[in-house]
Amino acid sequence: MKKPYEQKILDDLNSSDSGRNDRAFNKIYDLYHKKLERFIRNNGGVRQDSEDVFQEVLLVLFERVRKPGFVLDCSLSTFLIAIGKNMWLKKLKRARLHDQVIDQKLKQQAQVEEDGPEIYTSPETKERLMRLMSGLNEDCRKVLQLYYYERMNMSEIAKIMGYNSEQVAKNKKSRCIQALKQLIETNTDKKNIFPKDDYEE
Repeated sequence: MKKPYEQKILDDLNSSDSGRNDRAFNKIYDLYHKKLERFIRNNGGVRQDSEDVFQEVLLVLFERVRKPGFVLDCSLSTFLIAIGKNMWLKKLKRARLHDQVIDQKLKQQAQVEEDGPEIYTSPETKERLMRLMSGLNEDCRKVLQLYYYERMNMSEIAKIMGYNSEQVAKNKKSRCIQALKQLIETNTDKKNIFPKDDYEE
């Protein structure tokens, strides 16, 4: 059920007067932005995410209000927050699927230890790999960076790391790759899989 001031907001949005449009947008922001921001922050987002989503929500509302025959059969608050929540959950899902694709690629490539550095040329894969590698100890990070990013061979890595032989470097790389595979397996962001809800008006 719409409240009287909500109908006034809709009328101002539907007006050809840009001043009335701006007044409506400002009123909507004052009334409803905090609630959507709270939901987004509780589900893995930051303030800038809520600003971006709210701008998209306003655009959707503006376009719909101006369509002939548009009727809002619920409160404006319910309408806006529902759209905002759906938008954010879709963004979370896309981000999670993106990370899953990257993780799968990393797992597949980690199976073959002797693959060359060219397997990690994708900027997105490199970014994801670097985030995961931050969970390794310093020696492992250094060995994998030298191998995959500096494109050094085992003999060069052994000298830089102070290992007694090339075989020691190979063994170290193998153990580090196994540790990285374990990180990939356990690095799912659980808080984004089952978002908290917030339906109170």
